[in-house]
Amino acid sequence: MVRAALVSLLLILLATPLYGDVMQSMRVDALQGPAEDFTLNDLSGQPQSLSQWRGKLVLLNFWATWCGPCRSEMPGMERLWQRYRDEGLVIVAVSVDEGMERRVAKFVDILQLSYPILLDPESKVSDGYQVSGLPYSLLIDRNGELIARVVGEREWDSDEAFNVIERLLVERQVEK
Repeated sequence: MVRAALVSLLLILLATPLYGDVMQSMRVDALQGPAEDFTLNDLSGQPQSLSQWRGKLVLLNFWATWCGPCRSEMPGMERLWQRYRDEGLVIVAVSVDEGMERRVAKFVDILQLSYPILLDPESKVSDGYQVSGLPYSLLIDRNGELIARVVGEREWDSDEAFNVIERLLVERQVEK
């Protein structure tokens, strides 16, 4: 029993630097502090709040239909979502398209995206999060704490991304 605990502890200690290396390989900036709650409408006009996904690992992505890099990364985000949604990951994509609800809906339909899509046509939420360019993503742990910022396009269905998400799903448990 003691030996098993020591082996587990050793594996955790050895994995911690690797986690940092994996985060660096994805060009992710570490963050700390609470994620500001917000409420935006989804494509069906229903209000959705960030706080409703408390207890989940959240990948909060800001994007627009006119943004080429956004368009490129979203299919990979869908594959990431399909792989980890049953394990506690939720992807919340916030469109900053101005008054183009139909265009956003058509875009989502064409790419067959199934994760939550919210609308921020006045950029109130993106301004609040100081979004500096698109795509812009934030990782938020199960306790509602910011973990990381990702500026620019990423391959969300890469081995590096899978490693980061798997570690965060295990390491960032809900505090009670």
